Amino acid sequence: MTQSLTKKNFGLSYCRALATIAIITLHIGFVLSTTFNFVLSDKIALRMFVNCSMWAVPIFLMVTGVLNLDPDKTLTISKLVKKYIYRIFLSIVIFVAIYQIVDILIENKNFNLVQEILLYLENLYRGRTYSPMWYLYMLIGLYLMMPMYRAFVKVGTDSEIKFVLLVYVLFISIIPTIGVLKFSSGFYIHELTIYPFYMILGYILSSELVKISQFKSAIIFISSSILLLILTYVRWKLNINDLEVFWGYSSIIVILQSVGIFNMIVKMDSFRRKTNNKYNPQEINSSRNKIKNLFSRLLLKIDTCSFGIYLIHIIVIRIFVSMDIARTIINVTSIYIIIPLLTISILLISYITTKVLKKFPVFKFIL
Repeated sequence: MTQSLTKKNFGLSYCRALATIAIITLHIGFVLSTTFNFVLSDKIALRMFVNCSMWAVPIFLMVTGVLNLDPDKTLTISKLVKKYIYRIFLSIVIFVAIYQIVDILIENKNFNLVQEILLYLENLYRGRTYSPMWYLYMLIGLYLMMPMYRAFVKVGTDSEIKFVLLVYVLFISIIPTIGVLKFSSGFYIHELTIYPFYMILGYILSSELVKISQFKSAIIFISSSILLLILTYVRWKLNINDLEVFWGYSSIIVILQSVGIFNMIVKMDSFRRKTNNKYNPQEINSSRNKIKNLFSRLLLKIDTCSFGIYLIHIIVIRIFVSMDIARTIINVTSIYIIIPLLTISILLISYITTKVLKKFPVFKFIL
C-alpha cells in the first residue's frame, strides 16, 4: 500500500481509496460471520460481501507495481530500504504492540510485564497478530525482491513480460484450481507466488502493454462479481468446501475482477482528464459535475490516509464486536443495512484517528 503521491494520475489514488473501503467491508463481513451465529441466508449474504471484496489486496499490489516498476523511476537500494522497507517494518513493530494492548484491555487479562514482552516478541517474529498484518510482512518480501522485478520489467521485451504473466496464471491459478476439483497435476513452479504477479499486472495494464477498453473492463468486473455471488451461494447452500478456491487471491475469477476494476478506474480517470481539457462552462457548473468533483475529493482524502486506515480499522472492528450492543444491533438490523453502515462508520473513525495520529512524528512517518 505505497503511500507516495500519485502525480498526474488520480486513477491510482481512486483505486487505492476504493480498495481501502473494500478491505473494510471484507473484514467486517468476515469478522461478523466468524464471531456471531447467523441463519444460513445471513451467513451467505455476509460471505457474498467478503468474497466480492477480494479484489482489494490485488488492487493495492497493482498500484504498487505501477509506482515502482516504471523503468524511468530512480529507485536505489538505499531509497528502497530507508523509505519503504524501514517504514513498513516500523509499522509492524508499533502496531503488533498496539494490537496486543488492545487485546489486553478488551479481554481484561491479568497483566504480567515479562510475559507480555515475551509474547510480543514471539508475535512479532511469527506474525501472530491481527489478520491484516500479514500484508505488511508480505510487502517487505516484495520490496526486498523489487530490484529483481524492476530489472525484469526493464530488460524484458513486451512478449517476454506477457509470457511470464501467462505462466503465472497457468501455474498459480488454473492448475491449482483444477487440482482442487479432484484432477491434480504434477506440474508446478515452486518459486512462484501470486503477489508479484499483481504488481507486474498493474504495470502492464497502466503502460498499456495489454489494452482493454473501459467498457470491456466494466463487463469483466461485473460478470466476475456475479459469478462470485453465484458460487458463494452454491458453496454455502450445498456445503461444497472445494468452491473456496474460487475466491482466493490466485483465483482466475479474482484476477479477472481485479483487472476489470483497476483498468476501469484508471481508464475513467484518463477520460476525465481529456474531457476536462475541453472548456465547457455549462458542464463545469452542472450538478452532476459537482457531485463527481465531491466524490473525487472524498476518494483523494481517503487515499492520503489509506495506510493508516488499513492498520486502524481492524481495531475498531475488534472493539465493536466485543461490545454487548453489537449483538443487539445485529439481531434487529438487516445484514444489507449493517454492512454499509458499519463500513462508513469504521471508515470515518479510522480516517479521523489516522489524521490525529499523524500529528505525532513517529506516526506521521509511518502513516
